[in-house]
Amino acid sequence: MDGWASNKAAPTAGLNEQGGKPCVLGVDLKIVGQVRSAGSIKVDGTIIGDIECASLLVTNSASVEGSILAEYVVVHGRVSGSIYADKVMLHAEAQVEGDIFHHGIGIEMGTRYDGMLKWTENPSEHYRNTRPSN
Repeated sequence: MDGWASNKAAPTAGLNEQGGKPCVLGVDLKIVGQVRSAGSIKVDGTIIGDIECASLLVTNSASVEGSILAEYVVVHGRVSGSIYADKVMLHAEAQVEGDIFHHGIGIEMGTRYDGMLKWTENPSEHYRNTRPSN
């Protein structure tokens, strides 16, 4: 079991494939706008805007309003927006409103989920097709 499987282990256990620690957005932090990272992000606070990163952990105290694109997404908190990820794990305390485009998903009993689940070979392609062209 890796560090993402448990909210307790997640803050320090090898969350970033590059060997680094995740960027932590604290509980008292609110970001309005797009967030991008080549590495992992752990959200304890609030993000209003789209997120693109390698992996994302949304903790119990966190809230995300916007689309998410990542290889791996773990949700313990609240997400309002579509998720595009190879692997998605929704824990029992998660509250998710939005469609999920995934290559693999786990949903614990008790999760509040309202949206469509769509298995796809390439979730990032679906994400890019929803973005306005420049």
